[in-house]
Amino acid sequence: NEKMGRPEMTLFSPQEIDAMQGAPQVQDVGVLVSNRFPVWATLNTTVAFSTEMFLEAVPDRFIDNRPVDWIWTPGNRTVPIIVSSEFLNLYNYGFALSQGLPQLSQASIQSLAFDLKIGRGQLEETYSARVVGFSDRITSVLVPQTFVDYGNKLFTGRETFPPSRLILKVKDPSDKTFINYLET
Repeated sequence: NEKMGRPEMTLFSPQEIDAMQGAPQVQDVGVLVSNRFPVWATLNTTVAFSTEMFLEAVPDRFIDNRPVDWIWTPGNRTVPIIVSSEFLNLYNYGFALSQGLPQLSQASIQSLAFDLKIGRGQLEETYSARVVGFSDRITSVLVPQTFVDYGNKLFTGRETFPPSRLILKVKDPSDKTFINYLET
């Protein structure tokens, strides 16, 4: 509760990230980088669906099911996206049913194209986007790190920001020493 309304208290400092690297059971630490620019997705089908959304990037070594076309460089007009399998389940069994929208399989959502509009006003850019994979490990909407860095720099003038989330590779996540470390 004491951190609510104080986002600076929910960010990790470089010292905290380094300390996490030395924590018991931790083998590797990665940073989830969030977009700091507006994102709007519109589905290009007969079903009218559009939403504001967030994007995140994580070092490729943490992606559990990295597709071969997981690459983006400035100038590319198509952005690959990996969606959390859990998000698809929430859409299918919560949102779609309550809104009279079609439920989607992984194969059907991968066949859909949608527009991804980033920015606002004079600096607005539109890309074609496709879901190219799903993650059972990371609960997020992932795009390549290069895309988030590009957007953050274009719309804020900065590529890097202190992260609010980390991803850890640990030997044994149930180890009591590790759990106690996280709780303190």
